Amino acid sequence: MKNFLAVIAGLAFVIIVSMGLDAVMHHTGIFPADPRDVTGMTTSDWVLALSYRMLVAIGGGWITARIAESRPEFFAIVLGIIGTIVGLAGLAMAWMMRPNLGPLWYPSLLVVTAIPCTWLGARLVKPRRA
Repeated sequence: MKNFLAVIAGLAFVIIVSMGLDAVMHHTGIFPADPRDVTGMTTSDWVLALSYRMLVAIGGGWITARIAESRPEFFAIVLGIIGTIVGLAGLAMAWMMRPNLGPLWYPSLLVVTAIPCTWLGARLVKPRRA
């Protein structure tokens, strides 16, 4: 049960922090004020968004591995698999609505980096001493 909760905690962290950072970026004017208007976003905006999402995914993997009772890397990878599935849904939507949801490389890279980022987060957890 604790392993399941570890994955849920990592997922909650990723969702809350990603959405919070998105809101801050829009509210401060770094990204266009209207979150639905991605036409005003530059390539550097998309790179910034990808960068902080990757860091958040690493954090989610770290949280999952830190909380997991056993096999911390495995459960961090489970979190990455969930991220990959969500990312694939986002990629499919971006494909169907292109170019209205931004460049296709952005959701593609979110899909490709989900598992490596959560795994890296798990690797950053220091082993527990018995």
